Amino acid sequence: MKCKALFILLFLPICSLAQNLVPNPSFEEYEECPNSHSQFEGYVLDWTSWQGTPDYFNSCNNELSGDVGVPNNIYGFQTPITGISYAGIFTSTHSALNGREYIAVPLLESMEIGESYYVSFYASLFDGTNEPEVWCASNNLGLSFFRNPDYNSQTNPLVPNNISQIHISDILIDTSNWTRIEGVFIADDAYNWLCIGNFYDDNNTDTIQFNNQGYCFSTYYIENVCVAKTQGECDYLINVNNELESQPLKVYPNPASTIISIQSSLNKDIQEVRLTDVTGKTVETVTFQNMSTININVESYAKGIYFIQVKSNHHFFNYKIIIQ
Repeated sequence: MKCKALFILLFLPICSLAQNLVPNPSFEEYEECPNSHSQFEGYVLDWTSWQGTPDYFNSCNNELSGDVGVPNNIYGFQTPITGISYAGIFTSTHSALNGREYIAVPLLESMEIGESYYVSFYASLFDGTNEPEVWCASNNLGLSFFRNPDYNSQTNPLVPNNISQIHISDILIDTSNWTRIEGVFIADDAYNWLCIGNFYDDNNTDTIQFNNQGYCFSTYYIENVCVAKTQGECDYLINVNNELESQPLKVYPNPASTIISIQSSLNKDIQEVRLTDVTGKTVETVTFQNMSTININVESYAKGIYFIQVKSNHHFFNYKIIIQ
């Protein structure tokens, strides 16, 4: 099955205005629905793997195994920014020296030498819900450009060389929100490929382990990749599912320790809030009469990750929150 629907052709004049050089930037187009983890290459249209076996998460899997579904999957819970899917890679591991996963894609056109480009993508650490024994985080997640590369995951995998055009030097530990990794790059070659991963070796990579078993997979969800002349030409991506700053409901603070507030917008009225723990057990269900703002006391709850489902105007919205 190739999910590149005919209607896309009808919108080409509009989409071309964005000038994003990255095809399939939010991993929405796929050759086949994944039925397990480690299924990325050959499943996601245009993209490939240069080391390891990256993951592809898509809501089409929800009715199959659910292992790589959206928003719930084998690694935890995360709502996509755009559409119904995202990718997943690990940036460090205990099981192999300089073990990495890299995802790569050819650009729609080569970069112009001397031109300035805005580069961005979003990442979120998996929350360790279903695999806490390997839960950890690392720094140096980034993006690099290549010209006419010949890497592949089978016979010529990419190895870290401690060079990256765009990367985040801090250890990325946010599991609830999408973090935008961005920068401006002046092309010094006619690059025609990009690759996402950790391009620094183990000696130059720092990690944090959230377990005491000595195991470590720093796994990150990846979304909305963009390379364009200006930042504004990437904004169309986050407008598909409403901008991050314009969600119909605001749930805060996150993490929380005493009170969780839920505030509606766009004339959304809250009728019901259901709180569940990581096992799927309902902790509390509260009904309301079309409230615009509510507060829930969570002071007595055990620390950990919880999921909130809010019913508003006959629609359901799902959020993940940490109680500490």
